[in-house]
Amino acid sequence: MDPEVLSRIFAALSSEARLRIVILLENGRLCAGAISSRLEMSPSAASQHLRILKAVGLVQSMKCGYHVHYELDRACLKPIEGLIGRLAEKPGSERCTGGKGHKEACADVRK
Repeated sequence: MDPEVLSRIFAALSSEARLRIVILLENGRLCAGAISSRLEMSPSAASQHLRILKAVGLVQSMKCGYHVHYELDRACLKPIEGLIGRLAEKPGSERCTGGKGHKEACADVRK
């Protein structure tokens, strides 16, 4: 996935309030009112956070009568899952000490 897209997603998740909304939506769809009351925030604050999450594609909304329901867009989470999985599985490389063999070791890393 494009690093710029990932950066926007991680920026959206960097807010504790938005992360709490994502965790809350992990269990299913909720209306905006339920989200604001469960997280003890004003409806306008919840709406602003939901707008940001929706803009980066983490959340989608559906109109149900007079209410708007929100749910996670799990397709958006797949690239993040893949990236974190790859990072967690990769063994750590030796740190460059700048000593003997420096040019050869660092040349391999840059490729």
